Amino acid sequence: MFAGIPVVRDKDRGRYFIEEVIRLARIYTYLDDLEHYQTTRLTLPFRKGIKEIGERLVALGVLREASDIYFAPFSVLDDAIREERFDTLEQVVYANQAGWRQAKQRSPAWNYDEQSSAEDTPTDNELTGLAGSPGTVEGEVFLIHSPDDFALFPKGAILVARTTNPAWTSLFYRASGVITESGGPLSHGAVTARELQLPAVMSVRGVMTRLQNGMRVRLDGKRHGQRVVTGAARRYAKPFATHRSLIRQRVKMVAAGGVLPAARRRQ
Repeated sequence: MFAGIPVVRDKDRGRYFIEEVIRLARIYTYLDDLEHYQTTRLTLPFRKGIKEIGERLVALGVLREASDIYFAPFSVLDDAIREERFDTLEQVVYANQAGWRQAKQRSPAWNYDEQSSAEDTPTDNELTGLAGSPGTVEGEVFLIHSPDDFALFPKGAILVARTTNPAWTSLFYRASGVITESGGPLSHGAVTARELQLPAVMSVRGVMTRLQNGMRVRLDGKRHGQRVVTGAARRYAKPFATHRSLIRQRVKMVAAGGVLPAARRRQ
């Protein structure tokens, strides 16, 4: 990379140059992580300020809910506040909200600018994808659509999601396998599954619509056998109730200053 830089061709000056590059790389690599941490810390006070603006607009009758403020572009919001005219703001907010709700009902194209069709959805009982982590497991699946579903995830179930990110890592410790609708061997789900030695298949097309909670599948994450064989569906009524009751028990005991017995705490 440095071969084309004249100063590098001079042995003495080149050595100093390389050492300085290494020194700066060490400093700014650290600062990059620090900057990420510091900018993330700003999220909470920003959200509090934005929420306050939303609540004031609700009091003025402009918005129905304070959270609707997140559909307002900054420029439109700034103009409305400065001019004290809110008609345009209200129109833009609810137009954006309607567009967001419509978008939530659509599945994104598998490839950019590609139109999906009925032929894209597998019709047999075998789904294929990309090998994410080796191993084979049979069990019941549980679909996670958002963090709202985290508390309901049963221990030992196979995690199924469109994708995962670091905030989802805690689920992997309860899962027996991982299936995602997107991603590949270097995606978060695949890397985390390998670290925890969980079988995983990534980029399984249509998995969020083909599988249902409680359906029993055989997950094969081997390189040449990356597939999901589906079976009959069974509802998770009892495990859900059990897990909810455990959550309620934990909340009550924490509120009372108690601790769970070790055997129950591991669940």
